[in-house]
Amino acid sequence: QARTAQQPASAEAAAALRAVEIYKGAASLLAGSAPAGLLPPAPASYLAIRIRQLADSTCMQPFTWNGGGEWQGRSWTADLPTDAAVLFYLIAAFLQTPRWEFGGATQHTAAGAPLFVATLPARQPEHFYALLPFRPPALAKGANAVLALELGTREPHFTLVMDGEPLLTDSSQTAPFTTLLLLLHIANKDTGAIGGRSLEYLRLNPVLRPAGRVRDLLQGRWFGMWS
Repeated sequence: QARTAQQPASAEAAAALRAVEIYKGAASLLAGSAPAGLLPPAPASYLAIRIRQLADSTCMQPFTWNGGGEWQGRSWTADLPTDAAVLFYLIAAFLQTPRWEFGGATQHTAAGAPLFVATLPARQPEHFYALLPFRPPALAKGANAVLALELGTREPHFTLVMDGEPLLTDSSQTAPFTTLLLLLHIANKDTGAIGGRSLEYLRLNPVLRPAGRVRDLLQGRWFGMWS
């Protein structure tokens, strides 16, 4: 009887610990520190409010690539992160915490190159992906794809590096989306995985399916802007 009584208690304790992990993970995410190093210093409450505003709207209607939302009764100023930087941060957070399973709950793994966020290791592996808050220096040919947001520029500046060479540099309303789509397309053509997670598991496959022109990205055509 004692053993039977302990089992529910153990299950309840495990559930409570899991709830704490989820709360801590979500709090760190909304504070801009998970992952760390991708956002400029900013009030955590601004970030939490802005994420909710973007999430509650249809297709992120209030999204302003080179600006943001009001804060404490005043218009957005350059000391706050742009919406492009917030989106970049959320993308990195989602790839590091697939399906928002905080605390390493997922057991899913897939073959493919690792993903580095915010920094690169001193000794880089032969193949890898990365999301960086700066334009990287010259990279070895093995870098599958590196997406960089240059925070030091006046307006959000995105650069996608593939196989050690710049593939696309863009600073516009569509830059966060086109560069991310290119990154996913490269991963899909490689092993179909990024950072040890398959695109199917991440539920990102549908992002690639409707964009017929994306199939021609690496053949000289990009979103119909040139032929």
